[in-house]
Order: sequence, then C-alpha cells, then structure tokens
Amino acid sequence: MGIESFLFSDPTSALLKRSLDIHSHRVDLIAGNLANADTPGYKARDLDFRAALQDAAEQTTMNPGHLARTHPQHLDRGDLAMEIEEQDQAEDGSIRVDGNTVNTDKELQKMAESQLMYNATITALARKMKMINQALAGKI
Repeated sequence: MGIESFLFSDPTSALLKRSLDIHSHRVDLIAGNLANADTPGYKARDLDFRAALQDAAEQTTMNPGHLARTHPQHLDRGDLAMEIEEQDQAEDGSIRVDGNTVNTDKELQKMAESQLMYNATITALARKMKMINQALAGKI
C-alpha cells in the first residue's frame, strides 16, 4: 500500500481530497471564463460545488476507490465526475449584445470564494494528517 493510499484510506480524508479536486477544477473553469471575457458568444461555465461534493460523498460511502461517470455531460477528472453548466445569460440576468455571458466581477468573486474554500480544505486535511501522525507516534 502506497503512502497516498494509506493517507486517503478513510472516508473523511478521501472526501477532503475529492473536495480539493472539485475546487481545483472549479478554479480552472473560472480562469477559463475570465480568459474569455471578451470572446463573442462565449458561455460562462461553472459547476455546482455542493452537488459535486454530495455526489462525491455518496460515491465515497458506496465505493471509496472510484467515482463513476453517470452522465454524458460529466467531465472525467481522474476518478471524479462533475457536471459542468453553461450559463445562457449573465448571472445578473443581463444579456450582452455579443452573446458573452461572463460577468468579470462575479467570476472574480467566485475565484476568491473557491480559493478560500480550497485553503480551508487544505487546513482540515493537514490537521487530519497531524492527528494520524500523533496517533502513530503514540501521543494520542
């Protein structure tokens, strides 16, 4: 058993790792939206973090080793499947003349939120690893 398999063998650690994967992928989508803010006809893309994490939690409980791709619109990211949504209009309901649905302010807000959540997940995972190390050292 490799070190990564050992560290992520329990459901909590596995779910924290999947959370990092989801946040990382969401940041990639947001960066793509920002890069295409001036591209005519570009539809902003995002994923529902809560729904993706809920799917991950259910899959981790049923089958900790693999998440199944259950829908053709899901992207396969290793063993993590997520549904990507295109926005037909800007989040504030406005429609630009060129058909682009990217709202730069909202995308920057989502980027900051996602980065905060990513950092919080890293902190939780680090604390979990510290507890495991303490338990192995006989300090708990």
